[in-house]
Amino acid sequence: MEVWPLRMAEAGLLLDVRVRPRADREVVLGVTWRKGDRSRLPLWLRAAPVDQVANRACPLIVAAALGLPVSRVTMVAGGKGLDKTLVLEAGEARIREALRPWLQGAGAVGEG
Repeated sequence: MEVWPLRMAEAGLLLDVRVRPRADREVVLGVTWRKGDRSRLPLWLRAAPVDQVANRACPLIVAAALGLPVSRVTMVAGGKGLDKTLVLEAGEARIREALRPWLQGAGAVGEG
């Protein structure tokens, strides 16, 4: 059974991520982290969790990894924790296709 880190809500298409601040690289890893019945996309950030720096970096990295303009990715939950939720302004089919390499075990994608 595939477990996607995506869900539909009134606000739009939601993507759940689990961040690791102060990482040695910025990368999106396979969809492996789960909390209960919800899957989260692991996201490593170089940014420190100080003065909202990591929170500002999160939408930038997700947008780049998914090939979306930054203006189409907004963090809506998780400002003080490692689990964050982003709203993606894009079609669900497009986002699912962009996430497919992670779901198929491609490992790290979007290293930079």
